Amino acid sequence: MIACLDMYNWPESRDAFKGLWRYCRDALLDKGHEGRFDAPQDLSPKGEDLAAAAHQGELILGQVCGITFARANHDQPTYQSLGAFISADGDMPQGYYTSVIIAREENATIRSLWDQRFAVNGWTSYSGWYGLRHHLLTTGLGIDLPDSVISGAHRQSVEMVASGEAAWAAIDHISWGMLQRIDPSLTASVYKIDQTMPVPGLPLVTSHHTPKEIAAVLKSSLKDYMASAEGKADFAPLGLKGIAEINPDAYAPLRFHAGDC
Repeated sequence: MIACLDMYNWPESRDAFKGLWRYCRDALLDKGHEGRFDAPQDLSPKGEDLAAAAHQGELILGQVCGITFARANHDQPTYQSLGAFISADGDMPQGYYTSVIIAREENATIRSLWDQRFAVNGWTSYSGWYGLRHHLLTTGLGIDLPDSVISGAHRQSVEMVASGEAAWAAIDHISWGMLQRIDPSLTASVYKIDQTMPVPGLPLVTSHHTPKEIAAVLKSSLKDYMASAEGKADFAPLGLKGIAEINPDAYAPLRFHAGDC
């Protein structure tokens, strides 16, 4: 059995996510479910195959890309959604997020940056590329960027823009909000120039094999911890203020926005 929360799990946020999992684990044990699964003491390291674990009934708690959730559940039952983080930033439905488009030039536009180097965390990332791709198509711009570089992560994309190694990038706005709070010296020289449309946030999930009563305990525990004094102390400095339940059907359109990823 594994629990893995690595989407926003940076050195500065690691203790917050450890606390969140331990609260969920304790709640499951308090409800008498200790004999129904082998709850891990700690979160697993990055790199776990969450889809394989979900199919085998071994995923008790994880977080996946919205594209992954939409496509996996369209093909066959894989995940149950437990909710999504509520950002303290932006004006959008609770549990939704967007991609912020950043540049070194405060008054730049996407059109003015078109032929300058674009940093992307990965070409299969919704927030790093496919959200922007959809934005470009719906605003009449092309998607064949003439100069790009793969950074490997949102944080590295911001670092590349800040250092001048790249001129612009699209960043998950929760990651952007976290960086503004924990590393303001990095984001001080980078400007938000645009944003994509809001979409449902990265879902917290459990295996589709997880019994409904256990999934219900996980849902309530995630919300309860984020609303507790300890949870607020952990997550408010990261720009996260709660968990919202989102209808799983709301993710379905991401399969189409994602093009051929």
